[in-house]
Amino acid sequence: MEHSEQFRVPTAVIHSPESLEYFINHESCRGVVKFVYGLADSVIGKGNSVQCAPSETCLSILQCLKQVDKWLDETPALPTVSRFGNPAFRQFFDKIEKNIDALMASVLPDRLQLAAVEVGTYFVHCFGDRQRIDYGSGHELNFIVWLYCLERLGLLDSNDYTFLVTRIFSSYLALMRRIQQQYWLEPAGSHGVWGLDDYHFLPFLFGAAQLVGHKHIRPRAITSLDVLEGFAHEFIYLQCIQFILQVKTGSFFEHSPMLWDISGAKSWDKINTGMRKMFEGEVLHKLPIMRHFMFGSIVQLNLPKELDQPHEEHHHHDAAGVCIPNADPAANAQATNVVPKGPSPVGFRVVSCCTQHIPSAFAAKELSAGTKGTFS
Repeated sequence: MEHSEQFRVPTAVIHSPESLEYFINHESCRGVVKFVYGLADSVIGKGNSVQCAPSETCLSILQCLKQVDKWLDETPALPTVSRFGNPAFRQFFDKIEKNIDALMASVLPDRLQLAAVEVGTYFVHCFGDRQRIDYGSGHELNFIVWLYCLERLGLLDSNDYTFLVTRIFSSYLALMRRIQQQYWLEPAGSHGVWGLDDYHFLPFLFGAAQLVGHKHIRPRAITSLDVLEGFAHEFIYLQCIQFILQVKTGSFFEHSPMLWDISGAKSWDKINTGMRKMFEGEVLHKLPIMRHFMFGSIVQLNLPKELDQPHEEHHHHDAAGVCIPNADPAANAQATNVVPKGPSPVGFRVVSCCTQHIPSAFAAKELSAGTKGTFS
C-alpha cells in the first residue's frame, strides 16, 4: 500500500462521542470490520486441525509469540497476598517493549523496517496495560490490528486467514491465558456476570464461525462435559467454555448467564451472526474501549478540526492505575458511557466503565482454594 505520511508511533485520537461517531463511519473502521469478518469467514465449518500451509510471515509471527512465551517463563510472579494484578507483569511488559525493534525486525522485510515504530506499538500493547496491570477486549483488538497492519503492508493476505485464526490467534489466546493466570491480570472494564468472558471477545466470534453447520455439536452441547473434553482442542468456542469452568466456581448459568442464554439458540449460524453484531456494538462502538484505540499512517483517522480537540477527562488514574473520578458525577457518567444506547444485540444491557477495579478470577480462586465450576 502507499502511505501519504511517514511511519509514526500511533496515538489515540478518539476522545468524545462525536469523534467515535466519526470513526464508526470512517473507512478505517470498515477496514477493521472487514478484516475480522474475513478471518471468521475463513474458518466457517473448520476445526483447529484443518490443513493450511503457513506463509513465511505467519511463521515469523509464531516465532514472536514463542519468544514472548519464553520471557514469560523467565519472569515469575512476585509473592503477594493481593487479589489484584501482580507487579511482576510490569517487568514482563518492559522486556517486550525493550526488545520490540528486534521482534518486528524478524517479521518485517528490509524494505519495511521503518514500519517497526508503528506496528510494534500495537504488538506491545496487545498483552495488557502496564500501569493498571489489566487486560480486556481493547488489548485483544490491538493484536488483531497488528495483524491487519501486516496485511495492509502486503505481508499477509486472505490465503493466510485460516492459519491466522487456527494457529496464530489460538497461540496468542493460549499465551494470554498464561499471562492472565501468572500475573492475575485484572479484567479491564469487565461486565461481570453479564459479559461473555472477563478478558476476551473474539474467541467467541471466531469459535462460533468454526461450529457453523456442525452436524453433531449443537449450541446446547456446550453444557456437556464430555463434549468439552472431546472437542475443546478442536474448537475455540468450546475451549473458552472449558477454560471458564476451570477458573470460575459455582454453576455455569450463575457466573456466565449470557453464555448460558446463548447456548439456547437454535443454530450456530444464528450465534455467528449475533457475535458479529456484538463485536461492532460492544467493542468498536464503545467509547471506553475505543478511546484507547491508536491510529497512525497505516490505520488512519484524521479528524476534522472541530473534533480534533483534547477532551476533558472526568477521571484520572493514580500511580497504581486505580481510576479516580473527578468532582462532577454527571460528567463522569457521560464520559464513561455508563448507560448504553439501546439494548445489547443479545438482549442484555451491558455496562461499560473504566472506573471499575476488579480482582482477577484466578486470584479469587487460588486464594480461596475453590473448586472447578459445574453446569448444575
